[in-house]
Amino acid sequence: MVVMNWRSKQRIVNKPQQTYLLVSRVTSRNALVALAPFTDELAAWSKPPTTAINEEVRLNHLSDATLATFQSSLVAKNSHYNR
Repeated sequence: MVVMNWRSKQRIVNKPQQTYLLVSRVTSRNALVALAPFTDELAAWSKPPTTAINEEVRLNHLSDATLATFQSSLVAKNSHYNR
């Protein structure tokens, strides 16, 4: 993965997610190449807002519940056919 720190001169278009603007596969023993040093300032700026993190957690729980429902349905269906 290549991580690039790029920011526009037009501040309004800059988003924290831009830290990972350029992501591509590389063959490397280190697996990560940074085109700019990953500083504490960059890490703080890149951190998603709490609302985004909370939404990610909520969606993960919803996804887990949905998958569990599908799994239960498949198990019930298969046990019915195996009788």
